[in-house]
Amino acid sequence: MVYEGHFDNPKSRHSIRLIPLGPLALSILTAKRAKVPFDPAALVCPNGKGTVLDRRTLLSRQLKPAAKRLGLGNVNWHLLRHSNATLHDSIGTPLGTVQALLGHSSSEITRQVYLHSLSADRRVAVERLEALIIGPESDPNFGFEQLALPEFADAAGDIGRGDRI
Repeated sequence: MVYEGHFDNPKSRHSIRLIPLGPLALSILTAKRAKVPFDPAALVCPNGKGTVLDRRTLLSRQLKPAAKRLGLGNVNWHLLRHSNATLHDSIGTPLGTVQALLGHSSSEITRQVYLHSLSADRRVAVERLEALIIGPESDPNFGFEQLALPEFADAAGDIGRGDRI
């Protein structure tokens, strides 16, 4: 493991893990590897001098300017870690898998600290619940007023007031 420009031991046994790569990342790394003679001891992504990249320099010179051009705001490494976990949760990746990918010893750390709710997921959840309750074959012209009890049908302005409900 590399930390602060030095090779060191990971902080826990859970930090030692294989990280799978998707097809796009694999093709990028394969193309990069094809351009240079193979050296199993060489770094995959060295700096211009062939040594370890500095995470702060990479953040300030590459990541932050790219994020700013994309309108993403103040991006940092930890935000990307949280975003990765949250997006995995959003697509239904099992909690144990997210835990393993992040190298956490406990799924509770992953769940409590790294998983955040996405507004699009909340909207989909509400729409699914509504479809479950009302039914998938309901008439799109069917209005909420038809669901209201007759004694409250004229009380639209009072909805939510405890003295009328």
